[in-house]
Amino acid sequence: MSEQPETEQTPEEKLLEQLKILLKDYPDYDPPRVRTDGDIVIPLDVILKKNREASRSMAEAISNLMNGDKRRSSAWLE
Repeated sequence: MSEQPETEQTPEEKLLEQLKILLKDYPDYDPPRVRTDGDIVIPLDVILKKNREASRSMAEAISNLMNGDKRRSSAWLE
């Protein structure tokens, strides 16, 4: 029987494998990927990212509305 030599993983490949194992416990993140510049990116789930942005936009709109109200209530904190 002929044995084929195992191809050794590069440090980058080893790191990606370890990250994939770690990320199994964090379902809010997509699998890691290597960008063309060599950086490793672990993206947040697209739906979660959109929900966070929507919440941030809503909070900002309410804040702007409250800041623009000329009839400030005495109950509002400065």
